[in-house]
Amino acid sequence: MFRVTFFGHQGWMLSSGETNLLVDPIVEPDFGCVPQARFEVLPRRAFDWPAFPPIDAVFFTHEHEDHFDVRSLNRLSRAIPLYLSDRSSSAAFAILGEMGFDVRPWAPGVAVTVGDLSLLGFAGDHVAHDDLEEWDTLAFMASDAHGAGTFFTNVDVGVSQAMVRSVQQLAVEYARKHPGAAASPSGRLLLSRDSVMDFSALQENPQPPTGSLRYIRDPAEAERRLRSGGITPLPGQTVAMSRNDVALVEPERPFLRALAGSDAPERPVWFSMPEAEPFATACGAVELTAADLRELDAHLQDLARSLYGSSFFRWLMSLDGARLPSPRRGLALRLLFGPEGVARLWSYDPCGCAFVEEPIDGDARASHRTGLTCWASDLLAVFRGECDVRALGLGHLRAWGADRRPLDVFLRVLVVYFHPLRHPGPRLRLYRAMWAMVRDEPAWIRGVTP
Repeated sequence: MFRVTFFGHQGWMLSSGETNLLVDPIVEPDFGCVPQARFEVLPRRAFDWPAFPPIDAVFFTHEHEDHFDVRSLNRLSRAIPLYLSDRSSSAAFAILGEMGFDVRPWAPGVAVTVGDLSLLGFAGDHVAHDDLEEWDTLAFMASDAHGAGTFFTNVDVGVSQAMVRSVQQLAVEYARKHPGAAASPSGRLLLSRDSVMDFSALQENPQPPTGSLRYIRDPAEAERRLRSGGITPLPGQTVAMSRNDVALVEPERPFLRALAGSDAPERPVWFSMPEAEPFATACGAVELTAADLRELDAHLQDLARSLYGSSFFRWLMSLDGARLPSPRRGLALRLLFGPEGVARLWSYDPCGCAFVEEPIDGDARASHRTGLTCWASDLLAVFRGECDVRALGLGHLRAWGADRRPLDVFLRVLVVYFHPLRHPGPRLRLYRAMWAMVRDEPAWIRGVTP
């Protein structure tokens, strides 16, 4: 049988009986690049590590911390080969090498075969879809060499028409190659964000079927729902396939089960704003020297240059005079200084491609359509690679937007800028700091060879 086990968050175990693969495994109870920004894996899980089978290889679809987490990586035996999306940053490849792993690039369009399982990666269509910062993400299709079944997930990228055609053609070819396999379309599985469903109806930008976004704990009911539409999987829940069809749904594996909790899907808190100022800093410091301020200003000018041509820039330049009387009133950065949290204001000037400091005249939230408020010391720490930008979004930053959600302003102005493909050096410093905290902790997952 070909078994597809939900590992938790967005991770998977793929098993044939002969081969065991992991994809994007988060084995710690939380994930994140810095201690100040660790996000809990929900729903909670229980592992039995002595019962955990040896792993032939681990695949990483991309470098986001909820897929590629240094603390969880450290729990893997160095005897296990790792495959990482070849679009990931040099920082990711560097830290894996420093940690002692045999890391191999995983290129889209080239099938990787390990034992009797194969994984084929698909690049996202970043021209047709605004996937924000999923540049290195690979969707993938896994297949069993004996005709037991296949599994496809778009991971975090939009499903394009070209991807739909490729997956459907591969499914047809798989059925032809294994003539003894059932022709039932229910044997071909799709993960669409939160649901596992039949991909015979795969279409561009698939959405979870109505009513699927609840946990179905009863195996018989889960199997029925899977065949008729889809299910939201629980950690340990497994779809077992035979002859390219669903044979059964197993509620858990001997080494992984979900802990009791809500029947509604649970998600970590990604973003929260403090109710009032002054709020706490993420890094602890509040004072900046004159040299620090010059360094911060240089970083702000690089941030300004990065905004040119971005989705945020295109939105800003599309506003008419009634909504934006002056281009320099589109985006404000209010930075807090010193023990009293004194605010200073930088306005983004898209016509001069710069952040320009201006006197504060009234409420910036009234004079600028969008903006962010945070501690100057926190922002400088993020620029230096001493803190992760996502830590600011957990109670250490306020955002506003007349036409945009605060989270959207935070993501499109700051988070995209600090993607490791843009700043591999600071990201590698974060990875090294996290590894230094956990490097002496034991591995939990063993390889096939010691």
